[in-house]
Amino acid sequence: MPINLDALIDPHAQLPKFRQLAASLRDAIDNGDLRPSEELPSEQKLRDATGLSRHSVRDAMQLLSGEGLVIVRHGAPTRVAETPPLRAQDASRYLKALRILKAGGPLPLTSSFTEDHGISWPEYSVKTTVTKEHATAEDSRRLQLPEGTDILRRNFVKYGRGVPLQIQRSAMPWESAGSTPVADPGQQPWPLGTIAELYSLGLEVTKVSEYVRTRSPRDEERRVLRMETPGDVFDIVRVFWVGDLAVEASRVIAAGSRMTLHYEVELDLSAE
Repeated sequence: MPINLDALIDPHAQLPKFRQLAASLRDAIDNGDLRPSEELPSEQKLRDATGLSRHSVRDAMQLLSGEGLVIVRHGAPTRVAETPPLRAQDASRYLKALRILKAGGPLPLTSSFTEDHGISWPEYSVKTTVTKEHATAEDSRRLQLPEGTDILRRNFVKYGRGVPLQIQRSAMPWESAGSTPVADPGQQPWPLGTIAELYSLGLEVTKVSEYVRTRSPRDEERRVLRMETPGDVFDIVRVFWVGDLAVEASRVIAAGSRMTLHYEVELDLSAE
């Protein structure tokens, strides 16, 4: 449904007019009047309808661009950004995978990544590089190993339907994983993910720690993730434990506009 250009600005409102314009267009995007990939009205049409200057209209567009809602490119129409897939970081997914593994049988061609992004296994791909390295100070702290210890380093870029959705940098002790199929890039993607990889090594995970923060992306991260609009990334440190032993540590980077965090804890006092 076309948006009503005559209703974008309230002359009696205290909010600056360029912010009113941004708010009106934001509402139109949120309620579906402006759909993903749809072109916004031209700058001239917005100026004619609102009486705003070129500078004010551009300020409104920059606000929306900064929120990841529109894509502004010189010499091209401003358009609504695509609605990204959302990933739910629900910790219960680890327990589900472990139950499948303990039941035995062939591994299902699925993972938390494919389920969270709503993609099938053939639509999931991983670009993988593998090296043998010495543990850095960061690796040493997370894996509780002496600095300089040999580790298996795996760098992943994970794709859904050809779109890069996640960068992951993994470290594991070389002595447990270095000469195993886990170190073979050709094994990726691995059904059921890291939980299943570790299980194949005889390591049954008992705890997963995740530490989440947001920050501005580095230029290389923005390039790899094809981030067309400004915005922060989630920077997640994830450590898998077997008892008191840290067996894998990863740093995961994902565009904030493509991911939602969902943590759910069941509180059951019936056993007390």
